[in-house]
Amino acid sequence: MNIETYIQSRIDDQIQWFSKESKFNKYTYYTFKLILTASAAIIPALTSYLDSDGMKILIGLFSVITAFLANINSLFNFKDKWLIYRSAAESLRSEKYSFQAGSGKYKGVEDKNTLLVDNIEGYLNRVNAQWKDTVNLENDNGNG
Repeated sequence: MNIETYIQSRIDDQIQWFSKESKFNKYTYYTFKLILTASAAIIPALTSYLDSDGMKILIGLFSVITAFLANINSLFNFKDKWLIYRSAAESLRSEKYSFQAGSGKYKGVEDKNTLLVDNIEGYLNRVNAQWKDTVNLENDNGNG
């Protein structure tokens, strides 16, 4: 495989995947946090109307929503995954651009293609291990 094929099929593909997953996790994290915050803020405001059965049901509903979203956010670690994936995408871009410009660790190196592949594959292995640690942490906390 030539280096341009490697860049397109491995590096660019991984950058695209990490970027897409980062956006999804960021959007999900913020959406859940906004709903969670609003739900938690509404509960005290509704307590002044406790004499109504409808309000008791509404307070109960908002309490369930708050507990549910807090646990879902904790279970899936959307924030941690968003940050891992964003960092990975940016690191891969940086490595690719340094290689293409022949700068940094690629400056004056005779076999920069091999160095690029070694650096990228080593980095992806570390990101994978970091992701596994995040998943294992979820399981260790009784969430999986």
